[in-house]
Amino acid sequence: MKMEMPGMPMAIPPIVTTRCITPAEASDPLKAMPNGGGRGRGAEPKCTTSDYKTEGNKASWSMKCEGTPPTSGTGEITYSENAYSGLMKMDMGEGRGMTMTYSGKRLGECPK
Repeated sequence: MKMEMPGMPMAIPPIVTTRCITPAEASDPLKAMPNGGGRGRGAEPKCTTSDYKTEGNKASWSMKCEGTPPTSGTGEITYSENAYSGLMKMDMGEGRGMTMTYSGKRLGECPK
């Protein structure tokens, strides 16, 4: 996952994670969706997903997170047989935004 914030003077290095996804998680795209990789401080915000839609190999959604400041955003992810790519745009209030770009690929069998 790569994050970009307009006006931010320094580059944020991409987050690289390895995750084992079970067949049950793979059958529910909301469960298989990439997460933020644990970056940040304090408690995780309480986020809700809405307007979730799938069309072919593409999923899109809206989300809102409680916290200070509250945030909202939209995302889209496209799955292929052994990979995915996507984009999420977040509005963090007061004219601040963040764009997260996702990409991933299958590495092998899941030992779960």
